[in-house]
Amino acid sequence: MIIKQKYLDLIKQGKIQSDDAQLKVVSYLEQLYHSLNEKNKQNKKKIIRLSSFFDLQRKKNNINKIKSIYIWGGVGRGKTFLMDLAYSCFHDRAKRYHFHEFMQYIHKELQKITDHENPLSLVAKKIKKDVDIIFFDEFFIVDIGDAMIMYALIENLFLENIVLVFTSNFYPDNLYKNGLQRARFIPCIELIKKNCHIVNLDSPKDYRLLFEGKTKTFFYPMNEELEKSFELFYFSLSKSKVYSNDNIIINNRPIECTYFNESNLYISFHSLFFTNRSQIDYIEIAKKFSHIFLYDVSTLDDQCQDVVRRFISFIDIMYDEKINLFMLSNVQLQKIYQGKRLNFEFQRCLSRLNQMMK
Repeated sequence: MIIKQKYLDLIKQGKIQSDDAQLKVVSYLEQLYHSLNEKNKQNKKKIIRLSSFFDLQRKKNNINKIKSIYIWGGVGRGKTFLMDLAYSCFHDRAKRYHFHEFMQYIHKELQKITDHENPLSLVAKKIKKDVDIIFFDEFFIVDIGDAMIMYALIENLFLENIVLVFTSNFYPDNLYKNGLQRARFIPCIELIKKNCHIVNLDSPKDYRLLFEGKTKTFFYPMNEELEKSFELFYFSLSKSKVYSNDNIIINNRPIECTYFNESNLYISFHSLFFTNRSQIDYIEIAKKFSHIFLYDVSTLDDQCQDVVRRFISFIDIMYDEKINLFMLSNVQLQKIYQGKRLNFEFQRCLSRLNQMMK
């Protein structure tokens, strides 16, 4: 036992509680660990030379040789925790991505390829040079561009015998629900169901810690006195020269901010989310700054769904990149979004915010 032993050790140390639903997922991950190790040992004992045609046929025939794992369930049940626990046991030829981050990488690679019938096959072959298993956190399709290439992407990864571990809040049949041209996405769902163990993490426990009012990272309600304290907090962490009322340049475009220096950013809610920004911008911000102070946080509703989606995307990226986020808000954390259409997505976002604020 490798992964399971780590899990049991954490229970003994009092760091987590024993959870039967989590143990079920751990068992699948443990089995995958040993299957992949055994396969790698066998591959080292023999060298098989086949023509490209026969090699492709072998890959197609063996597409299900080691099944991937798709872990789904409600927010706060420990999906990311279990995935990271498993990932820590794979020392070689393993990568872990937030799914948004991985798709940015894929699109950049595709831009480099011209005049090829199947560019995703080239991307998959390049990935295979370094990895045998990829861990995808928060598999969640909202972008039509991602949806339209997803079948070919996952198929080519499987054809290269790359094992995938997904975490998601959605059962596969509910992925990209109500999305544009969803019928073209259905084959991807079937591909996942055919090649993955579909494991529901149905724990009755919600491990999120919900916060009310002012915490070490969330400040509410916003008023003149608290705003001054928030600014002082920023300057206490900013050891190098601070620039004020200037723009930062992100992906060759300016974003207005109040303060910034080489590692810390102080910026308004409006500047980050009420202007036309993308996941690529937020990834770049996460690369530039280790501490982000977000002030004048206000309520959002279904009249500004683009803004809500940007906010959710921003939180996903900051969480995954382990950025220190501080918020000064006009509204309680749980009441930032007051709409209905994106309530499920916002609950996932709220779960991440709560974890970031522990």
